[in-house]
Parts: sequence; C-alpha cells; structure tokens
Amino acid sequence: MSKRAELRGKVFAAITGRTRADVSGRGGDIQGMLLAAFGPSPRDPARPDTRAAAEHLEVSQRTVQRWIASAGHQRTKPKPDTVGQLAKMARQAASTKAGRARAAKQAFGGAAPTDMRVSVRGRQGPVTSSESSIRSDRWSHFDLDDPEFASAFIDAWVERGEKGAFDYMSENSDVLYATDGWYFDLDKIERFDISGPYGSDR
Repeated sequence: MSKRAELRGKVFAAITGRTRADVSGRGGDIQGMLLAAFGPSPRDPARPDTRAAAEHLEVSQRTVQRWIASAGHQRTKPKPDTVGQLAKMARQAASTKAGRARAAKQAFGGAAPTDMRVSVRGRQGPVTSSESSIRSDRWSHFDLDDPEFASAFIDAWVERGEKGAFDYMSENSDVLYATDGWYFDLDKIERFDISGPYGSDR
C-alpha cells in the first residue's frame, strides 16, 4: 500500500471514529470493509452495521453476520464477486466526495462538529523554517474548539480528502496553531489522531 493510501485510511479512521475500517481496497478484511462501507452498528460501534450491509448487498442479515463471526461460531466466506464489490465500496468511502460525505453525516449526525484537537506526527514544520527544520519528525496539535473551524475542517476533508484536511490546517495555522504557515510532508506522516480540545477525550 502506498504512503498516501495509508494516510487516507488514518484520516478516515480518525474523523469518522471507525478505527478498524479498511479502506485499502485490497479485499482482505471483511469486517473492516463492511465498517468502512456501511458504518458502525447502532449497538456496537466497533462492529459494522450488518443490517445496512445486508439490505445493500441483497442478502440476509444473518449471512453478513456469518461473514464476520468470531472463532468458535459458524462462519462463511462471501463470494469473490461480493468481496470485490465490498472492496470497491470501502475504498470509495474514503476516496470519493460522496463516500466521505456519507461517512461524515453518520459520524456527526448532521450536527456541527466541535471540541476537536487534531494531532499529527511526521515530517513537518513552519513554512519559514530551514530545510533541515522542515524535515524534522515532530508532533503538532491543532485546536479546532470553535464549531466554525471544526466544521470547515470536516468540509475541507469531504471536498478534497486528506489533502483538503491538511491544506485547511496549513492555511489556517496562524489561528489554529499560532504559527503563520505550516508545512506537512504528506508522504512522511506517521500518526493522525483526533481527540477533544487540548488533548482531552472527545
């Protein structure tokens, strides 16, 4: 998987809260793909919404549950064409505007997001820094505790994916990070986390 694809998955997981989602499109993790494509179960956010998946894939909910049954329970594998369909839908959940819009709506329920701290670790630094400083591996923390900033950040992600999210932080770093201009090397980002304001639990 490319570095950019890995970053896409990290950003998707952090924004939507679907930490086990698989948006790689490789087709190996059935539960992860279901979680990416159809969102979490209303009863257990760590598991996919099997009812929504069943309706879309035109199979029974019990069939979907068997695909992701734990060890010791009756488990079956989806057909290869179904796996391919799931892989495509999971990838598009993060790679397309329509997919990101659906995921954001599910994550925030139509309400304006707020109380958000975005923490990034990787190669980054002030735009005005020397080359060696720009390329340093460090943490940065962008506080989007105002609903206006948080909503704009999510909108930027929906519109242009992970690049839109990072561009929004870069272009507004004077307000969000008290630094006039911030550079991210998107091929060298190791961590992307979202918590509550100033590092508390969201």
